[in-house]
Amino acid sequence: MKNYITACLLLLSTILHAQMDWGLGEYALYSTSKSGMHQLSGSELMAKGILNAGDSLSRLVLWNQTDGALSSTNSTSASTVSLVSLKIIDADGLLDMDSKVLFYLNTPFEIELLDSTYSYQAHPYSEREYFIVTATLSHLYDNKMSPYLHQGMSATREINESAQIWVYDTAVVNLVSTGRRWFGDLYDFTTLRTYTLPFVPKTGVPLEIEVSAVARASTSNTSLSIVGAGSVLFPAVGTSSVSHYVTEKTLKSSLFQTSANAQVSLSFDKAGNAGAAMWLDKLIVNYRTSNQYQYNDRAQKRFQNFSRGAGNVSLIKVSYTDSQPLVFEVTNKKEVTEISSVNTAGVVSWESSEDLQREYVLCAIGDAYLPEFERTSELNQMPYYNGIANLIIAPDSLMFQANRLASIHENSGLQTKAISLENIYAIINCGTPDIAAIRRFIFDLKSMYAPDLRYLTLFGDASFDYKDKLPNRSNLVPTFESYGSFSLYSSYITDDYFGYLDEGEGVNWFAEDLDLGIGRIPVKTILESTEMVDKIDRYLFAQNRLGPWRSKAILVADDADHAWEKEFAVVQDALAKRLDTTRPELSLIKIYADAYQQEAKPGSQRYPTAREKLFREVEDGALLVSYIGHGGEVGWATERILQLEDIQNWTNSINMPVFTTITCEFTRFDDPNRVSAGEQLLLNPIGGAIALFSTTRSVFATNSTYDINRLLNQQMMSLESPRLGDVIRTTKNNNISGDKIKFSLIGDPAIPLARPELAVVMDSINGQLWTEFNDTLNALSWVHVHGYISETVNPGLINDFNGNVWLNFYDKSQPQSTQVNDGSGTSFNFTTQTNAIFRGIASVKNGSFELTFRVPLDINLSVGSPKVSSYASDASRDAWGGDASLLIGGIYEGIVTDNEGPEVRLFINDTLFKSGSISGPNPIAIGKLSDESGINAVGLGIGHNISLTLDGESISANDFYLSDLDDFTSGTLAYPFYDIAVGRHLLELRAWDVLNQWGYDSLSFIVLDHDEPILNHLLAYPNPFTTEVRFNLNHNQQSETGILSL
Repeated sequence: MKNYITACLLLLSTILHAQMDWGLGEYALYSTSKSGMHQLSGSELMAKGILNAGDSLSRLVLWNQTDGALSSTNSTSASTVSLVSLKIIDADGLLDMDSKVLFYLNTPFEIELLDSTYSYQAHPYSEREYFIVTATLSHLYDNKMSPYLHQGMSATREINESAQIWVYDTAVVNLVSTGRRWFGDLYDFTTLRTYTLPFVPKTGVPLEIEVSAVARASTSNTSLSIVGAGSVLFPAVGTSSVSHYVTEKTLKSSLFQTSANAQVSLSFDKAGNAGAAMWLDKLIVNYRTSNQYQYNDRAQKRFQNFSRGAGNVSLIKVSYTDSQPLVFEVTNKKEVTEISSVNTAGVVSWESSEDLQREYVLCAIGDAYLPEFERTSELNQMPYYNGIANLIIAPDSLMFQANRLASIHENSGLQTKAISLENIYAIINCGTPDIAAIRRFIFDLKSMYAPDLRYLTLFGDASFDYKDKLPNRSNLVPTFESYGSFSLYSSYITDDYFGYLDEGEGVNWFAEDLDLGIGRIPVKTILESTEMVDKIDRYLFAQNRLGPWRSKAILVADDADHAWEKEFAVVQDALAKRLDTTRPELSLIKIYADAYQQEAKPGSQRYPTAREKLFREVEDGALLVSYIGHGGEVGWATERILQLEDIQNWTNSINMPVFTTITCEFTRFDDPNRVSAGEQLLLNPIGGAIALFSTTRSVFATNSTYDINRLLNQQMMSLESPRLGDVIRTTKNNNISGDKIKFSLIGDPAIPLARPELAVVMDSINGQLWTEFNDTLNALSWVHVHGYISETVNPGLINDFNGNVWLNFYDKSQPQSTQVNDGSGTSFNFTTQTNAIFRGIASVKNGSFELTFRVPLDINLSVGSPKVSSYASDASRDAWGGDASLLIGGIYEGIVTDNEGPEVRLFINDTLFKSGSISGPNPIAIGKLSDESGINAVGLGIGHNISLTLDGESISANDFYLSDLDDFTSGTLAYPFYDIAVGRHLLELRAWDVLNQWGYDSLSFIVLDHDEPILNHLLAYPNPFTTEVRFNLNHNQQSETGILSL
């Protein structure tokens, strides 16, 4: 480590952050768990490279934040970082092995005595106090501790006792695994406990005792007692699902000691309630002791002088044995002074002015505490982040991938930097963890160096366990935990805390506007962080990322177990109508559970068809997935329409949707003992979601929560080039519901939604301008369309666009209804528009395209509006379009000459497959279909579906058929099967042309265990050979391609 740091770094601890001149430099970080005088030895300073032998000790500088937990209020003058006063013990002031440096540090928890009263506040984020040790180039700071001389003062009274406070606060259990309240000793089988004070109190003076505890009991007659000093009753806990888990009481009383040993006993009376239990919050005892100092027990002696009186002076006397203690006044923690005391016959004495309540510490040099070395590190100061728009915060352990993610955004034109959490703590709080330090850093950064900062990524998991008490330590980047800790319904977690950045904000932030779009990527390990950055990179830049999936939205609703729950589908369908109106480009897939047949299972019900539909649609890819209904940390709905198994099995590695959920704690991210379903959905390394706008705590189904869902989807569709951070920020700023605090963006806020930015324009149909076409299209009529790719802001042909366009020509909306499977409420009627008259691909050349197809006979013959959804892409750009202005219905009356059904060929996995060959349990059925009039995939004619039949069980496969490029007469069916049983199977394929003439093919195949590689049908040709040979074989493994040289 360098033996100096720049003067800019030294200004780190200037009282006003706004006046700091930030620079780069190295430092050593230490910590302690004790309040009192501490010591660094010359050997320690040399070993850690802080100073070298012979260096002037005047160059040594210590920084510390002295005021406990930081304030949550934003302020340009809020810094409490200060120099630490040093007592240097050395003969010549030059560093050697015998040098010693003494200084005072306070623990992060706060105990204050004031006029015989006291207050106690545990630090919410740390049980250790941290401080920074550096060395200057020269003696820039006067931080030497000077003796304080009480000159001209005459004592008016003598003080032979001191006030002491003893706090017992073990905090080992969080009862509901939420919030920031932790509790200690359990009173259950053991109902009486005795606690011994560390010092003997003075006789004749009562102990002032305060006890706080919580209890869980079904009756209201259980009680807490201070033995010999009173009791208090606990109320009974509530019985509803949203009731608090425990009730809370505080008991204050006085107790005179009857023995030499100072003890306090507490008891819990269950009052006959065997299931009752009590947990101790804290025990505080305020008492007086005689003035005596015991050497070499490293306990030190704290002295509070309660005597007050203008113009009065106390003479304080403390007896000691062995070495004489030094006396330090620590009333002002930022200006600790050494007191000039008098030593006479084993008594040290000094005068103390009574103008204010004063506090002292007595410590022999050998009793000074030894701090614990943490690390050396180098600061990246604020100018390094000048002008950024996107900030990534990560723990040191994940900084490699955080920097990689920053580079990805930098390369796409968004100025981004990553900073370690430890660096923030060092800059703002001298290393002590505190979430307010994170916000203060962001506040200072945006105020002084990065006014255009818009996005914040928290790159690491969080936990309600701020202090790492539990074995599964996942508090890598903390979140704000509510003070309410007794119910998942009344508690919350939120990262919004870091986004309120105006001067004076930070306290009443429920009513304030967010200044940042904030997202969290809840990774815990290097592997998870690598996989997530890989996943984001694929979503943004993979060569095959473009595709029709970017124009598909999936809307999912729970069923109605109770009559009011019908609104799940009603609200979701209202969103569908709004999207269909504002974004006709979207193809909407509605999966309303109650519209499917419910199946009874032992002890429960299931919707297997709805679950399979959801799984397949996500696997195929989608831009958005929206869900409303019941849910939790393991999935959606009591009927389990989404399960952890589904989430873990998705392999949509590029075409990953953004999920929005209006449910309960589906994406809770602060439980170190469980990875929630929402987290797993994001962390799936080869599929699932790219991000989630999701609930992290229980919410109620109200208009305000539904409004959040509406706003989220509306913002994603209406904002120009929306990044996910913009979506969550504007949604929350436009919603006044208290429940908005329970929604979080889980994912990268700097990611732009994979929404096409160009437009597909249909300009003519059957030789007429699209906007002037007034004819009605008929069943069996020919349709010829022409279109082009255009800008959206400045419409016009983009003549360098060369790629493909996918066209979905849907028949009129079809009426559907829910089935009231659980017998609650009434049916809900809605419509779907997913019956494809034609689904095919055409080439786009110089921005233009055209295609032809024939309308199937099986359309709904009533006249109405079809929907035309289109998507196009070239090598790097994509476009979409939507139109519902045409009319279709009736039958073409011309002559039809096609009298033959389609040619049908069926394969497994690839077109080289031979009937009787082998496969794994997840094969893909491939059908090659052709007919001069085209294939019927509309799905409205009875018995005219494209159907696959596996071992006698038929499956409609219309949605899995796509016409070939520029050829409506042929196309390919690709239908994935999952978890087919081991053994021989018969698969049949039947397809119809648009005239309802059919074709058929079948094959058999053998499923073998996927984990057991098997080869068969091995063919080598030519045989014999001279220079080369080709092999053709079947196997049951996942397909991989490689080239081997022999």
